Amino acid sequence: MSTRGLSVRERRQRNYEEMRSGILAVAREIMREQGAAALNLNEIVFFFVMSTTEIYTYFPSKMALYDALYRLGIRLFREAEAELWRTTSPDWDRIHAWFALRLALAEEHPDLYHLVFDVPVPGFVLSPESLEEVRQLYEAAVGGITEVIEAGVMQPNLSPEEATHLLITMRLGLVAAHVGKHRLVSPPDRFARLVDEIVAILRAAWDPTENGSPQDAGDEKGGGASQLGRKA
Repeated sequence: MSTRGLSVRERRQRNYEEMRSGILAVAREIMREQGAAALNLNEIVFFFVMSTTEIYTYFPSKMALYDALYRLGIRLFREAEAELWRTTSPDWDRIHAWFALRLALAEEHPDLYHLVFDVPVPGFVLSPESLEEVRQLYEAAVGGITEVIEAGVMQPNLSPEEATHLLITMRLGLVAAHVGKHRLVSPPDRFARLVDEIVAILRAAWDPTENGSPQDAGDEKGGGASQLGRKA
């Protein structure tokens, strides 16, 4: 990007943002290689040939760096799911896509996935800004799944919040197994292929067209009783 036309303040701000982005990129590489809880500011300082004092210009502490990485990750997942809710119909294909999307993002960005959803970092407490991102991600999931329930596609006999909690728990287990073991099993997409099976199980339990709704079951029983009465 050309600096022509930029004021001194604008150039400084641009350089500041570029350095922050560079620090985040190096931190992510460390997490990919050594684990989400393994960040060491000395490694970053060594990489950029800067002093410890200098890095605090960009992140006042290691926990502040973790929080910036956490927001980077949670926004990645939130924005991807927001796009999914906007572009899919409230049906079982949406549920399938919701599972598959998290698997794909976790495999593509394992460092951020582990930090956001998997590996606790001692001493790390989310900032209010990060907590707000978490709230938005959760509420969007409840809203998207509620639409499927209200469309009559899914009848879980649970509140939308309870159904969402159950689906989140199922997805969390699947993704954790996939990210942790997919390179050790054959074929490597073994866990990803389980999405079809999970959705099939959910449909068998919650799809009114699979087993008939409670009202349908009642009608069938009532109809059978009437026929028996007429025969008697």
